[in-house]
Amino acid sequence: MLQRHWITKQNSVRPTSRQWIVVDVDKYGSRRLREVLPDLFLWLEQIDAWIFYAINHGMQNPLFDAIMPVITNTTYWRPIYALALILLAWKGGRTGRICALVLIVTVAVLDPLSTHLLKETIGRLRPYDVLGDVHRLINSGSGSFPSNHALNNSAAAMVLGYFYPRRMWLWWTIAITIAYSRIYCGVHWPSDVLGGIGIGALAGWGIVSLLKITPGINDARHQ
Repeated sequence: MLQRHWITKQNSVRPTSRQWIVVDVDKYGSRRLREVLPDLFLWLEQIDAWIFYAINHGMQNPLFDAIMPVITNTTYWRPIYALALILLAWKGGRTGRICALVLIVTVAVLDPLSTHLLKETIGRLRPYDVLGDVHRLINSGSGSFPSNHALNNSAAAMVLGYFYPRRMWLWWTIAITIAYSRIYCGVHWPSDVLGGIGIGALAGWGIVSLLKITPGINDARHQ
C-alpha cells in the first residue's frame, strides 16, 4: 500500500499529479479482491498545492508584488501595534486598558506555544523547500504549519471583536489580508494559513469565554 504523504523534513518528496492506493486482499493464499482507491490525503495535498499556485502564480501582479511583502512583514506592523496599544491604554478608558492587556498576554502566550508545540513538532517544509518554481518575495524560518501570522492575528481579531464588536469587520479584514499575504509571498501553504486561522480563532474564543465569566470585565465592553 502506498503510504500517506505529508510534506515534512523527514519526507520531502514532491507529490505527483495523481497517485493511488492499491489494496490487495489475499484470502487462503490467493488474490480475491483488488481495489483501487484514491488516497484522500494525497488528494488534499494536491488541492493544497493547486490553491497555492493559484494564489502565488495566478494572482501575481506588480501591485501585489510591491505591497504584499510590506503587509506580511511584522517589522512594519510592530510600530503600528505598539501605537495601537498605547492609544487603547491612553484614550480607550477602562475598556481600552483591559483590551490592550488581554491582547499582549494573548500573543505573548500563543506565539511561542505554536512555535514550540506545533511548528517544531510537525516540522512541515515551506512551499519553497518543496516546489521549484515558487514566486518567493520574503524570507521565513521554522516549520510551516501552522502560520503564526494567521494564528496570532485571528486570536487578536476575536479579542478585539469582543471589546469592540462594531468593528469586527475591520479586525477580520486585517487578519485575513495578512493571512493571504503569507501564501502570495510564497512562505506558507493554504492549509498552514487555514490551520492558523482556525487555531487562532479557537484560542481567541476560549479567551473571550473566560473574559465573559470574569467579574467586571464583561461590563467594560463597547456594545
